[in-house]
Amino acid sequence: MSWLVRGGRVPVNGILRNSTALSRGVQSGCGPLAFNFTRGFTADSGLRQKEQQGGSLFGEVSEYKESADSRLAQLSHRTQVEEKPAEGEEVPAYKKPLDKLTNRDLLTDPEVQEFVNPPAQTAAEKLLSPLKRELYTKALELNGGKYVPNQIIKLDNGKSYQLNLTKEELQVLTPSVYLHSYRIKSSLKKTYVFLRMLRGMDLNKAITQCHFSPKHVARDVGEMLTRGLQQAKDLKLDPNELYVEQIWVGKDGTNIKRLEFKGRGRVGTITHKWVHVKAILRHVSYREEKTAAKVAKVDNKQVWQQLKSRPVHYVLDNTYKW
Repeated sequence: MSWLVRGGRVPVNGILRNSTALSRGVQSGCGPLAFNFTRGFTADSGLRQKEQQGGSLFGEVSEYKESADSRLAQLSHRTQVEEKPAEGEEVPAYKKPLDKLTNRDLLTDPEVQEFVNPPAQTAAEKLLSPLKRELYTKALELNGGKYVPNQIIKLDNGKSYQLNLTKEELQVLTPSVYLHSYRIKSSLKKTYVFLRMLRGMDLNKAITQCHFSPKHVARDVGEMLTRGLQQAKDLKLDPNELYVEQIWVGKDGTNIKRLEFKGRGRVGTITHKWVHVKAILRHVSYREEKTAAKVAKVDNKQVWQQLKSRPVHYVLDNTYKW
């Protein structure tokens, strides 16, 4: 019997030998400490024949047999039956493959049209809560379509509330039409010069100016303002009584850059810019109210005086006093 101990001397057959030499002997496969052990794996002859025929060595453990009445088969069969249209029935556009869609399908598809042209909503329906919307509608009915601040309003259920709106809320709740253009190939400076002419102009007059203007962006801006005529009708506003209250231009992003070759072997970078135009249309009565408010603010302002008008509390004298 012999033992292998690293870093010392051990007795082997009654003689002390170095453990390093013993370890070398074990690694080289010589000496009484070298063993060669192999564990084998056997398989049945029937399994080996099945393996040669292309089957699984482990039998039916990993084999999946789909039954005819399985849940997956029923669902797939029902889906195929539902997707198959009946004879003479037209397939909806959203069920057609992309390579078979046409412009006519997109124009007649209700879901596409609802996404492209959403139903018109007033600012009160979009932004106000149900209670605040009811109070605001009641206030307009009581005052002939005008808002009176800090007014106590009594609802049909008997409860009373005081409605107080901020300046920003009033500006948003005023009936208006919000327009935005598509992507326009132009720059901010060129578009800004043209839009300055349209500010404060009546809607029909602004459209006429776009038709006869030689500017490149006039056609896209005119198309945007023309869409405002139909949107005004959807919001139950008279298009003939609208004016362009605000109109501005902004960057549309994702500018395209390319090389600009110059003379004498030089080269630079040119940027193709894209912009978008947005506008707000309001009723002419809003412009008249703003003008009247400015005039009233100037009229109500007190006249500036160098010395305040207050009574004299000392006796006047004919001599000057420091």
